[in-house]
Amino acid sequence: MKRLIGTALLCTALTGAACGSRMDRAAVAGAERQGLVVATHATASAEPVTARPGTGAAGLRPSPAPADWLRPAGSATAAPAGTVAQSPINRGPAGAAGASPRRAEASAAAPAVSTPAAAAAPAPGAAPAPAVRATVTIGSVGTLSGPVGAFVKDSVFTVGVWVKWANAHGGVNGHPVRHIIADDSGDPARYNALVRQMVEEQGVVAFLFNSIGFAGGDLSYVNSKRIPIIGHEGGSDLGYESPMVFTPWPAGTPYSYGLLGSLAAVAVPAGRTKLASLACSDVKLCDIFDKTWTGPAAKELGFEVVYRARPSLTQPDFTAECLSARQAGAQAIILGLDNNSVLRVGRSCARQGYKPVLGMADGLAMPSVAADPVMDGTVVGTKVAPWPARDIPGLAELHAAFEAVAPGVDPSGASGPAWVSAKLFEAAARNLPDKPTAADVLDGLWRINGETVGGMTYPLSFGRDQTSPRRSCWGVVTVSGGRFVASQGSRLQCR
Repeated sequence: MKRLIGTALLCTALTGAACGSRMDRAAVAGAERQGLVVATHATASAEPVTARPGTGAAGLRPSPAPADWLRPAGSATAAPAGTVAQSPINRGPAGAAGASPRRAEASAAAPAVSTPAAAAAPAPGAAPAPAVRATVTIGSVGTLSGPVGAFVKDSVFTVGVWVKWANAHGGVNGHPVRHIIADDSGDPARYNALVRQMVEEQGVVAFLFNSIGFAGGDLSYVNSKRIPIIGHEGGSDLGYESPMVFTPWPAGTPYSYGLLGSLAAVAVPAGRTKLASLACSDVKLCDIFDKTWTGPAAKELGFEVVYRARPSLTQPDFTAECLSARQAGAQAIILGLDNNSVLRVGRSCARQGYKPVLGMADGLAMPSVAADPVMDGTVVGTKVAPWPARDIPGLAELHAAFEAVAPGVDPSGASGPAWVSAKLFEAAARNLPDKPTAADVLDGLWRINGETVGGMTYPLSFGRDQTSPRRSCWGVVTVSGGRFVASQGSRLQCR
């Protein structure tokens, strides 16, 4: 079990000190390329992360000082894996003991927010401030490293943005939110151990955006303890197999149908109806993509499948697949690959003078994809309202939160679904009692009726102890001039 300590990524946001204080685009891109290092956020009274005999998984104790979350590995101030990175943001006033000029400058530049835990002591004779209600602890266990780490990281980062945004606006029903994050490294045993420890030792009452399709899959613990998982990576049908998993947008087969639907919305009207399918051979969830994209769905949506392949995410080059797709007459290619492999496909085809319309998933739409000229015209299928738009309340709030909490960082394709997950938890927490439990969160989720998260998803309702309803909806984003563009607005098409 000691191996878990050195590889788990832990981020704790106690009351006002939430994840993602400041993180520029270069840091995001660096994390995509190089993976993540351990870092924590916590209050001054918290203890350091250390190994503890008999705890099983990683010692999920917070650090005595907040730290930059998701600092790219290899940066000058990055901490080695398994240690706590120190933050350049100083909590105290400029010039205080131990405060460097850089820390004071960063602190002054950070957005001023008022949090339930940050209220100053009342002046003599003044009425006492209202008591802060009990902290609500949520957790995220995800595969934050390896090929899929980039987009899972961005999803969890977005949950952290919501935590700080929510705490700056009074928490959830007056409760400050604490967020604990750990990297399961794609190991099912580590995933299970971390989930158990977060519940039994850290008091987690709900999980937001666990990547159950990569390393999880075993829902027996959350089923037996009745702990809700709200949102996940969406690649598998596991989101529909347990009443403890609340799926607020299309996942698994409905999601793969929607990805093909978004590509069809652009390619078919342009007469590009001959389709090639490239779904990875390395991850089981790619089996769903391959089956859906080469089955009856393709014909329903106006495509004729002329080429099919199952390449590896580890391939340095996709020239063979590009040549074969061109030989078969493919005018469009749907991709079930990680974001770096998507880039390699685009470049490999471009070197052969072959320019089909590429289709990819929203979670993979990192800044590096839009920045590469060979990706111009690529279609990104979204499972919630297209994130570049701002014309509906849910998207307007998403962008406002990023601008306030993580200045310099734009939401990515992974941000929209994660934001919907966090806002669904917020809706479930509207009537939490003074000392909330997982049962209270479940009761709140089952009371939700027709929630659309400001227009970002289809109307959500969850039956008590019933699995989430399946529905296929999609939005369309295109790469144009180095940017992601909501080319058809924020609308969703559903079947």
